[in-house]
Amino acid sequence: MATITDVGMNYKQKLFGGLVTVPCKFFGLDGDTSGEVTTANSPNTELITNGALRKEAVVTDETSGSDFAIKFEQTWEFSGPLTIGAFFLAWSQSSGPNMYMRHKLSSAQPVDNEDIFTAVYVDHLTRPVT
Repeated sequence: MATITDVGMNYKQKLFGGLVTVPCKFFGLDGDTSGEVTTANSPNTELITNGALRKEAVVTDETSGSDFAIKFEQTWEFSGPLTIGAFFLAWSQSSGPNMYMRHKLSSAQPVDNEDIFTAVYVDHLTRPVT
């Protein structure tokens, strides 16, 4: 399960209120396999070699009935060896304290030349049951 960070929650509120205008749509890869924490604001070990740069996600509306959902998806093809521990979503293509969420993989995923990895994150918004 993905963890939305504290800075991510704050950014989402600012985006909703018009205080910021840059959408949160850049996927990145993290080599760290440690657990997720809400206080993180950037990946621990961002992967930036062998084709692992941040990429703009394909964003689609996946709403169905009362399940309001936005899907983010991106695929990488690698040019050399890496080990992926997690993926994250950010509101900037540049590194820095701009990580909306992070999802730790169940186990580290080694990749190599011409391997493909796809990240998918679905952000749901629901009403509480009354």
